[in-house]
Amino acid sequence: MNEVLEKKGLVVPKTVVIDLDEDVKNIIQLLGELDFPLLFKPVDGASCSGLSIVKDGNHVNSAVKKIARESSSKHFVAQNLIRGINVSVSVLSTGEKALPVTLNKQIVTLAPPHEESSYNGGVVPFDHALQEEALKAAQKAVVSVRGLNGYVGVDMVLTSEGPVVIEINPRLTTSYVGLRKAVTLNLAQAIVDAVLWRQLPGHVQREGYAVFSKVEVPPVSKDFSRIFAFKEIVSPPFTVTANEPTYALLATHSSELKDAQTALCRAKKRLMNTYHTGD
Repeated sequence: MNEVLEKKGLVVPKTVVIDLDEDVKNIIQLLGELDFPLLFKPVDGASCSGLSIVKDGNHVNSAVKKIARESSSKHFVAQNLIRGINVSVSVLSTGEKALPVTLNKQIVTLAPPHEESSYNGGVVPFDHALQEEALKAAQKAVVSVRGLNGYVGVDMVLTSEGPVVIEINPRLTTSYVGLRKAVTLNLAQAIVDAVLWRQLPGHVQREGYAVFSKVEVPPVSKDFSRIFAFKEIVSPPFTVTANEPTYALLATHSSELKDAQTALCRAKKRLMNTYHTGD
């Protein structure tokens, strides 16, 4: 896919797809012209699952094992680490035409193999000097790849030299949590129209700012029903795996970014107070 994007004039990181069954020596050879530090990630990953920063050849084996634990695929992606601001663009596509809706900031932690990388939250929309350039790049990227219909997320890094397209996600992404609060558009209907009728909205009007965040909470609440009453709760805290952290997803919205951020901080405090005091 990167070759297709490059032919369209888009900037992408050097990338190779490697078999998980390859031994470490072969993997290092297959990295070829890529320069450390690198990103190793599953081809089927989401929300930074299985992703690692690989600083040198000594970290290759542990990074591959991490991917194998998180992925059902027999292949993984290695690519040059791009420094800058992690963002995404939410795009609506008919398969022939595409409408970039918003530029979104991603709050992520990229970690070495012995730690966990994580997607921690975001801001929608994200105001930046490269916003228009990023929107145009995302639109061009989605149109360049055949078969992308409905909602598509394009991950990018904003660098001093411009936006770099990292990957295209042909599915609902976490940014949708904020997007549905930050535009007046009926997103669900717009997605249906794009897929079934090949129609895109004529105009998308922004409505303030939305911020969202993953919050680690204790695994059990004394009064779980009180948590469901939080209007800021997007996803309540469920324990998926024993001995693993439990997270809730919160989102707030306001006409001003600062006010939305303040509201999110207050919501986090109220949530934790519910656990610790029952109030």
